[in-house]
This record gives sequence, C-alpha cells and structure tokens, in this order.
Amino acid sequence: MKINDQVIFSNLNKKSILQVETYENSSLNQTIRVETYWRDGLFKITLMNEYEIEAFEEILNGGDEYELETDDFELCEMLETYDSQSIEIKDSKYMSPNDLESNGYVFLKEYYIIFNGIKLDRE
Repeated sequence: MKINDQVIFSNLNKKSILQVETYENSSLNQTIRVETYWRDGLFKITLMNEYEIEAFEEILNGGDEYELETDDFELCEMLETYDSQSIEIKDSKYMSPNDLESNGYVFLKEYYIIFNGIKLDRE
C-alpha cells in the first residue's frame, strides 16, 4: 500500500460495526451520543500518509484483536451498511435522532468503530 491508494474494506465478523452520532443543544450546554450497531458494512479509505498506511496494515493484520475508528483517517467514508441491529440514545427522554432535532439538538459529527477485525474487499 502507498500514499493515495484507495482501500475498500468491511468488517471481518458480523455485528461488529458501531456508528456513533453526536448531537448538541447549545442552549442546554448538552451533548448526546446516539449509537447504532450494524451487521455488515463497506468502507473506503484514501491513505494520506505513512502513519495511516502503517495503522491500516496493523489493524488489517491484527485479526479480531484490533479495531478501526474512521475518525483516525483523514479520508474515510462509509459506502453502505446492512441490517441495523440496535440503536441506543444516551438520554432516555428521546426516542430517535429526529426526536433530538425537534427538541433543539443539532447534528455535530458521525464516525464508525469497526471492531473484531477488518477484511479487504477491493483495492
């Protein structure tokens, strides 16, 4: 692998993708996390530097001992996910992201954690 390579990968084991969304209500000075687990997904990383290449190769070769956080890579995108397994909002007053938004929360960011290993799909 080299700088500017685009790597397509997915989770090695089923039910091992965690999507994390963060919402903020500035008037309440409160941030809420929404976590969704997915059965499968497909991701693409453009490797931007040597650190990212080394980190990706270590995660790839580490089997199910390693996890990948998409925030750790400058250009990483989720291409698709399959079969949502569960959703949890870290404040039981709200039932969905739409419920958060209708109560003054604004979406801040989203990232994914792929745990229990990754596998290449296409390079």
